[in-house]
Amino acid sequence: MSRPWPRARLRAHLPYFCERRTGKISITVTEQQPATSSPSDEAADAAEADEQPQHPGLARLFVAAALVMFLCMIALLMYRWATIEPPNAFILIQGEEYHRGVVVDVVTSGGPTPPTTLAAGNEYTARFPLPPGNYLLRIHGTQGQNIEFEVTLREASGLLYDLAKMPGMENPKMKDGPTSQPASNG
Repeated sequence: MSRPWPRARLRAHLPYFCERRTGKISITVTEQQPATSSPSDEAADAAEADEQPQHPGLARLFVAAALVMFLCMIALLMYRWATIEPPNAFILIQGEEYHRGVVVDVVTSGGPTPPTTLAAGNEYTARFPLPPGNYLLRIHGTQGQNIEFEVTLREASGLLYDLAKMPGMENPKMKDGPTSQPASNG
């Protein structure tokens, strides 16, 4: 919101003055005269100058602080981009309904990944997207079976492990083969 100019400034800057005569407005042009102001006008000007604080240094400080914060965010993003290796390989462990509750995790150089429990919600599948390298795969069965082995991932490759075909993790009902019963003729 702008404030009106003080009278002394208006008189000095406006060469046109309007006079009202019998309901009509006439404009007369006068030469610009140096403004003479009364003491009351000067006091009003001084009071108005006191009301409008001038802090250009503070505004510049806020702009500089915002610029520094923006540059720091960009620098952190660039650092993270340069130091993190993207996961372009994966390990996939697939089970069946019998493997409900089996816990699978992968140990990396930075420590173990969060364990995945096979359940119907994840279709009895554990997925681990990882960068290429050597890893330790750990599978903990529901009946005390523990399997650990080293795996090597190459770039843009994947490894699929089917728990139904792993020794110690197969379904005991299917181990002996399907049972056949003679058909009854009724």
